[in-house]
Amino acid sequence: LGVPIVPTQYSNVESLAKLLEENKIDTIVSAITVVDDDSSSSQLNLIAAADQSLSTKRFIPSEYGIAYTEE
Repeated sequence: LGVPIVPTQYSNVESLAKLLEENKIDTIVSAITVVDDDSSSSQLNLIAAADQSLSTKRFIPSEYGIAYTEE
């Protein structure tokens, strides 16, 4: 049982949606570390692409952008 890992650029929503459909991606588990505007835009573009893709049914967003302090 293999899980496909599909490298991509996150800047183009239409290309992302096409990639999701070509690979028949049903579920996305985002592990993007959201720490700045670029990473935030990447995840938002991936969400938009998942919404456009006919094959994608589930999206699990990244929650890894939380700033932790020693306190």
